[in-house]
Amino acid sequence: GHVRSGVLVSVRTAATAGAAGFVLPPSGGSYAYNPEPGDFSSEVTVSSSGADYTSVNAALAATGNGTIITVLDDASVAPWSMSTKDRVWIRRQTAGTLTSVTANAYSVCSVTDCTYVTIQGFHFVNTQSTPSPGNGANGIEAASSNWGTALTNRTINSLCHHIWVDACEFTGTDITGAQFKGVGLDYMRASNSTFNGPMGDQNNTGPSAVSSFAMMEATTDADGWVWGMWVENCTADGIEQSVDSTAIGQSVPTDGNGFILDGDHRRTYVRDVLFDNVTGINCDGFGINALWPTSVGDGVTDNTPLGKCYIRDCTATGNGQGVQTDDDILLFGYVDMILEGSTTFGSIDEPFTGLSNQIDYRPGYEP
Repeated sequence: GHVRSGVLVSVRTAATAGAAGFVLPPSGGSYAYNPEPGDFSSEVTVSSSGADYTSVNAALAATGNGTIITVLDDASVAPWSMSTKDRVWIRRQTAGTLTSVTANAYSVCSVTDCTYVTIQGFHFVNTQSTPSPGNGANGIEAASSNWGTALTNRTINSLCHHIWVDACEFTGTDITGAQFKGVGLDYMRASNSTFNGPMGDQNNTGPSAVSSFAMMEATTDADGWVWGMWVENCTADGIEQSVDSTAIGQSVPTDGNGFILDGDHRRTYVRDVLFDNVTGINCDGFGINALWPTSVGDGVTDNTPLGKCYIRDCTATGNGQGVQTDDDILLFGYVDMILEGSTTFGSIDEPFTGLSNQIDYRPGYEP
């Protein structure tokens, strides 16, 4: 059913502010999410003039786990990729001005089977204009290499978790798939970042600014992260899709979303999700999309209670400009959505109310 437009006003509780500058937050409380400074054993620098290394890739290849890689302000940074790394913090030297990282490729940067990775202070630009298979032209793609097998074998755990992108900007093209894309992750966070449109208009898979697809649990506990997917202080404006999603067997456009928890229907994901002070506007799809799996794709119906989706102090307006939707927020599957704080939206679509999901409007909401 559709919910009429409104503004939700209530007391904001337990809200957390974004990290200021490029310093890891203090330990304790809800800020204990990535390694504390004491967990790093070394720091190296990247600079065009030499320093320790002339590229991030060179620094990654030469250093072990527990390394801070500081990109000096004068550096010209090439795209990088990393695999099976643990406790890596890649940051620009000075907060405020972003260092551009540009590529014409499937992804500007890739993070595969890594744990506890923080990336801060960069402008990722993918200039690719020719479609590539598999929802290419991403900004950052973080993935667990076993995600395909894990869809039907629920004893397999994610190899990629606690991935945090902070204080970054993303710019794509008409074929961009996602500007920050997670595949098979656990504990994915984006904060204090901007995702620029127009982008994705000619992508035939399903473009979104921030997309977490087929999330699955790691063996680790939260290590201080309260949320499985956490998007805070971010803006997505003008994410588009006007072509059919033929690459995934659909005859209509399916996406063009701002922020999406994108479930695969063969595996459940049980952790809570938070969208906090998020703005998703002028998108062809939904500004905020909570697409929880119902686990029916492999013929197995799994009614396991899933995590809750919290939408706190968000704005989702002017969305649903594509042919597939006229709503700003989507709630789909076995999940409860909790709106709190001051959240402004046009309308919410909850197409399967019979699947035990519900929307909990905190005091002060009047439809």
